Parts: sequence; C-alpha cells; structure tokens
Amino acid sequence: MKEPKFSFLFFLFFYWTFQVNGQQSDNSLSYYYELANNPKSIDNSTDAYAFYSTIKDENLRLKDMPSVINNLRQIAIIEFDLGLLQESEQTVVEALTLLDANELSRSFEATSRIGLNNYLGRVSRHLRDFQSALKYYQAVLDISKNTGERNTALNNLGLVYRDKQAFNEALLVFEEVHKNNLQGNDTIKIAHSYTNLGNVQAKLGYKEEGLANLNKSLELRKALDFKKGVFASYFSISNYYKDINDIGIAKFYANKAIEVANETKSPKLKYNGLSLLVSLNDDENIRAYKRFNDSISLDKLNIKNAYSSKKYSHGKQKKIAQNKALEAQKYRQESIICLLAGFSITLLSIGFFLYLKYKYKKNSIVQIYKTETRISKKVHDEVANDIYFVMNKLQNKKILGKEVLDDLEKIYLKTRDISRAHGVINMNDNFAETLKFLLLNYKTNHVAVITKGIDKIVWESLSDNQKTALYRVLQELMTNMKKHSRATLVAVTFEQTNKKTTITYKDNGAGTSIKKANGLLNAENRIKTVNGCINFESEIGKGFKSIITM
Repeated sequence: MKEPKFSFLFFLFFYWTFQVNGQQSDNSLSYYYELANNPKSIDNSTDAYAFYSTIKDENLRLKDMPSVINNLRQIAIIEFDLGLLQESEQTVVEALTLLDANELSRSFEATSRIGLNNYLGRVSRHLRDFQSALKYYQAVLDISKNTGERNTALNNLGLVYRDKQAFNEALLVFEEVHKNNLQGNDTIKIAHSYTNLGNVQAKLGYKEEGLANLNKSLELRKALDFKKGVFASYFSISNYYKDINDIGIAKFYANKAIEVANETKSPKLKYNGLSLLVSLNDDENIRAYKRFNDSISLDKLNIKNAYSSKKYSHGKQKKIAQNKALEAQKYRQESIICLLAGFSITLLSIGFFLYLKYKYKKNSIVQIYKTETRISKKVHDEVANDIYFVMNKLQNKKILGKEVLDDLEKIYLKTRDISRAHGVINMNDNFAETLKFLLLNYKTNHVAVITKGIDKIVWESLSDNQKTALYRVLQELMTNMKKHSRATLVAVTFEQTNKKTTITYKDNGAGTSIKKANGLLNAENRIKTVNGCINFESEIGKGFKSIITM
C-alpha cells in the first residue's frame, strides 16, 4: 500500500508546485519539455522522466488519451537519450496501440504518428536495422506537410545513409537539411548540421572542408554551453583524427569528450567516450575485446528490441484479419450483386456492339453507293458528253480526221485520269516510286512539285490499307490543288520517327476557309479508318497545308 501512496503524494507535489488558481502552469510544461528534449545533464532527464510518468498516469485515470499519448512520446524521448532503447521502443508501441484503439482528431493522429515513427526509426538505426529505419522515416515524410517535421525526418534519413556508409546519398540529404536550418536560424540545429556535414565530407575525402565544419559546430555549441552538443563535437573531431591515423590528437579530443561527459553525469556519454578512447589504444587485444563486446551488446539489443515492434505489428495484423473476416460476408453479398450487374452490362455491351457493327456496315454500304454514284456521274459528265459531241460532228460531216484523233485523245486522257483516280493500286511494286509517279504527274509548266524524304520511309512498316488510304488522300489533295488553288509550288515532305510516319503537304495557292465537306471530309474519313490522323491548315491568300500521321 505504500507504493500507491507515494505515487499519489508525488503527484500532489507536482500539482501543488505548478498550479496557479486551479490551472496547470504552461511554464511548467515548457520547462519539462525543454528538459526532456534538450537535457544538459542526466539530472535533467530523470526529472523530466518523473514528471511525465506522473502526469501520464493521472491523464490515463482521467481518460484523456491525447495527453497520455503526448506524455508517452516525451517518455520515449527521455528513455532513448538515457540509452534505454528497449524501454523507448516499448513506450512508442504503447502509444501506437492507444492511437489505434481511440478515435482522435485527424490532425492529432497525424502529428502523433510522425513523432512515434521518428523514434521507431531512431531505435532501428541504432540497432543497425537500416531497412526498417528508412521505412519509418519515409512514413514520416509521407504523412507530414510541416517544414520542421520534414527536416527532422530528412536529417534522420541522412544519418541512416551515413551509418550504412552510403556517404554520397548522406551528403545530398545533409546539405538540404543544413540549408533549411540556416533559414530557420536555430543555432542548436545549425551546429548539428555542421557536424553531420563535416563527418560525411571527411569520409568522402574533403578533409579540410570537413574539419572546418566540425570546428564551426564545436564553437557554436561552446557558446551555447550545450554540453551534450560539445561532447558530440569532440567525439566527431576525435574520430576525424582517428581516420587519418593521427592517434595523438584523436586521444586528446577523446579525453576532452570524456571530461564533458563527466560534467553531465551521463552514463551513456561517458560510456561512448571511454569506448572511443579504448578504440585508440595501441594494444590490439584491447581493441579486439572492444569489437567483440560491442558485437555481443548489439546482438542482445536486437533480440530484446525486435520483440516489441514485432508484437505490435502482429497485433495490428490480427486486428486487420478480424476486420477482413467481418467484411468477408458483406463482400460476398456485394459480389453477387456486382456479378448480376456485370452480367447485365455485358449483355447490353454485346447488344450495343452488334448495333454499332450493323450501323458501320450500313454506313460502309452508303459510302460505296456514293462512290459509285460519283464515278458514274464523272463518266457521264466528262466522257459520255465528249463522245456524244464527236459523234454529232461526224454525223454533220463538220470534222476532219485529225480533229477526230485530237478529240479521241482528249477523251482517252480523261478516261485514263478517272481510271487512275479509282483504279486498283499495285502494292507489289516499289511504293515510293508509285507515290512519286502520282505526285509528279501533277507537275506542269506552271506548277512545280517537290518531294523530300520519300525514299527514307520504310514503307513495309505500313499495311496495304494504310498505303492505299495515303495514296488516295494525296491524290485528292493534288486534284484539289490543280482545280482550285492556282498554286505554282507544291512541297510534299515525308518523315519517319520510330514507328510513326508523318507526311506534310504544302502549297502556295490561294488558300481557303477550312470547311470539311466532300473531298476534305472523304480524306479525313479515309485516314481515320486506318487509325491515322490528318489536320488541315489554310487561310485565304496564305496557301494550304495538311499534315498526315499514321
């Protein structure tokens, strides 16, 4: 019964000390927050631990879960700084479990998960479980939009890269963090980023620059009387000289670090300082013993610390499995409904497809009918009328033999043109030559026709349907030019990039306002049927341009 009574009296002491008119003092919370996050001695940490443990229990009794989770976060920070890694991990897991079990505001949950993931990352990094550490820090970056929180996560990522000796990646991250810290004007953080930069620069061979940054960090920390930071600077400078094999200076800074550790009364700092000094000892047996002892300690931590996080992960998986089981029956019912809906949609889709197929076939028949009608009209208007005219001359005996031959030649040429316009295109011959013959056939004393790149196209990459469509469209464009444009120059350019073929037609004719009717509409339909694309550009007085892509 004495232990509960002591805890209650201990709580009353804090309550009495830091209450004003029945309300808790914000100054007390700020004071212990500073002790927890920036301890200058082991006494700071233990005082903060006692405070947060006490108010955590009271907040738990009051069922004030947000406060409990915040208290646990601070406790985890303190335990980590005291070197109690397994306890810190267990505290984080306890906070995550409460977070999962309670419905809290979205902003609070996000902030809490950011802090808790940060500390799971720190534990994993110190256990050299780099993959897990990177995962936790990336989770922070995925959640957080806050500049300060993201900068902390980035700094932690850099430390992981440094520890796994990915120094180039670490340097890029630390440079970004240092830039952010300079903008924030927080001297403690600036000093910290100088240390991180210096350590990595030295590892990459930038010795002078690295040492300069380590010394900048030391001076800033001395000016702030930040003992823990001063220790870290001495420790880093000692390692710098150790790496360049200047053991005498390395020992000097290791001893300076131990002096600071003694001032702070921090067992963790003192242990780290002594370990560094031992590693500088000339006796190989002593150094071998230290390496062996460190290896055993790490294995023990791995075994103890892995349990809590795995237990938490297992609990989450079990909860997820239970939720899935509850949703399974609902899913099966929804599946039956979806199956029936899908079957109905499939039937409708098949019916719609058959309708579109019928409509396409009907449109195709209409187009064939229109083409046949156009050919019939052309033969009637241009050939039959001329033959009738010649026959009339012969009946009236008003024509000479040479005139008959001339008239018949004209009729022949018209018949040939109509045949070419609608006849079968021979795809077995050189298609480039076939196109050249088509285009140059429109060349006259008044119209110059230029082709470029036609021989560089791999025509075998185009199907017969595509080549037929291209031939007919170019024929349509050239015919329109001859009839309407009054052009004196036509240029047709051919280009091929990877599997795309582009043909550009351009003339300097009278131009027109684009209206897709008759010839242009037929050209567009032809290209679309072979999955191609055609664009028209023209203005009155500025010629005509068309780009075909297939």
